[in-house]
Amino acid sequence: MLNKLSSRLGPLMGYGVSTLLQGVVAFVSVPLLIGLLGGDAFARWAILEPVLVLSAMCALLGASHGHIRALAQEQATVAAVFRLQARHGVLPALLVAVLVASAALGYFEFERPWRIGALLVVYVMAEAVIALAQAVARGESDAMTYAATVWLKFGSLAVLLVALTSAGMRLSLEHYIGLLLAIDLVVIASIAWRQRRRAVRPAPAYEGGVAFVAAVRYGAPIVGAAILGLIATNGDRYVVNELLQSSELARYVTMAKLASAIAFAAAPVNLWWPAARFRHARDADGGSAFYRSASFVLLLYYLAALGVIWSLAPAMMQTYAPGIGGYRHSVMLVLLSAAVAAAMVTPLNVGTLNQGKTHWAIWAVLVSALVSLASAIVLTPRLGMLGAAVGNLAGQCVNLLFIHLISQRIHPLAYRYFDLFALLAGFGLATAACLWLQAGPLSSCAVLLAYVGVAGLIGRRHLQSFLAK
Repeated sequence: MLNKLSSRLGPLMGYGVSTLLQGVVAFVSVPLLIGLLGGDAFARWAILEPVLVLSAMCALLGASHGHIRALAQEQATVAAVFRLQARHGVLPALLVAVLVASAALGYFEFERPWRIGALLVVYVMAEAVIALAQAVARGESDAMTYAATVWLKFGSLAVLLVALTSAGMRLSLEHYIGLLLAIDLVVIASIAWRQRRRAVRPAPAYEGGVAFVAAVRYGAPIVGAAILGLIATNGDRYVVNELLQSSELARYVTMAKLASAIAFAAAPVNLWWPAARFRHARDADGGSAFYRSASFVLLLYYLAALGVIWSLAPAMMQTYAPGIGGYRHSVMLVLLSAAVAAAMVTPLNVGTLNQGKTHWAIWAVLVSALVSLASAIVLTPRLGMLGAAVGNLAGQCVNLLFIHLISQRIHPLAYRYFDLFALLAGFGLATAACLWLQAGPLSSCAVLLAYVGVAGLIGRRHLQSFLAK
């Protein structure tokens, strides 16, 4: 049992610790960057950073997702992936990087535009190389290699930010991007050093333009769905900004950021899932037992996270945003429920990851984005922040329902829906009891975690099956 537990949780722990460091650095870097860059430059970077991260994904044209599938199904080797990307992916990536840099230069007024434009091109290319290496590690379920790149990158950034702040230095945005590029180059050098020690095995079936196009065709819809998913997840904030007062926006966004801790809890699962999904598809039962048990175990995990965050949210709000009042327990509960619905898309979506089926995910996310925005626009004037949160929840539930129905049409599996709905109903009753009794934060947390523990004991066959597979 211990060996099975280690083999199952090992990759998740590797992804978890890397996600933990990344989240901590992102959290503590905000005040440090404001001090180093100044308010105006930091505001520019806050707008530019997510665009650059998304650009690195787009620079690979989604091929990284195809590589994960090929590696997990043992249709490719690590060397073959890097060779294929070097031969066919460099020019498209360079084109994306140039377009992004040009757009940034047109949007912002930089003092030395050509110099910072060149930095942005090289930075996007470097981020794409790191993203490719991390995709390769995920395809091989090599969580330690994945974690090593994250720890080197974000650990170095944290050390440098603290050192520069302690020295009382100030940086321009150009110098900060140069600093990030230098860190990326160190990470790439470490990746190259690790890869040169690998034995090169031929993979004749994963060569040439046909293989690259196949990888892009598989992964491009996933990237498109991820972009639409950002709209579905964050659209409610723009509705609040347009329809409510600015003070309401600050409260809502702060609660939404706390609710996004569920996404933080889901990150290691999402990193581990694609490779595990393809491996278990080759089980004698087509993976039914694994997917069925995984859906129950992960729902239990997310409900535990929801219970802890919701119970402690009032105290967390005072610490995280002491100058923002107006916390509402009901809004927080709905936002957290929406985050759980979004997280459950992963274990309940098997079919759309099949070859030639990834485009179906775009339609489900598109419908959910429309439902989310329309619901928020209708409900926010009537219910305020709660209306926006309900709109978010409606969109995520529609996405979960549509993507699961599509998945079942493509790859039918025997889920135990009664167990999932019974788990949700029991948790809802426990939450309602905490509200009715007006239980304090610690009491609510204890009650909800106790329920999760009892439900886990009752459904222990799912945990046993999950660990046995």
